[in-house]
Amino acid sequence: MSNETSFSKSWPITLWVLQTLLALAFGTAGAMKLNAGVTEFAEAAKQLNFLSPFQAVILIRFVGVCEVAAMLGMILPSALRILPQLTVAAAIGIVVLMLCAAVISFQQGFAMAIPPLVFAGIATTVAFGRITKAVITPK
Repeated sequence: MSNETSFSKSWPITLWVLQTLLALAFGTAGAMKLNAGVTEFAEAAKQLNFLSPFQAVILIRFVGVCEVAAMLGMILPSALRILPQLTVAAAIGIVVLMLCAAVISFQQGFAMAIPPLVFAGIATTVAFGRITKAVITPK
């Protein structure tokens, strides 16, 4: 077996591991944002000094819904092989969401922007891999 063949067989496994990691991370974060109380939103509004508490509630709930949708999009379309290209769309959505999070986190210091950039990199790898290296065909 050549190195190219063994390397190409590792792509599906690697992508499933990354998709599972993203699904767990975003499912957990989304659930926390959707279940958070109003007092947590007031604290977020203080940190994001350009938002009122009401705007913080709307923004954080919206991000929570996006994160739960990302969790579902990372696993279900590929696992069920029903519209598996939605996994690529979910990965691209995560990249956009994480780049926005990095910009906002950068206000608190460069180190705070690193985790969103790492997640954006992982999601970029998933999108690239599902488009080129380990395409899942629909049923």
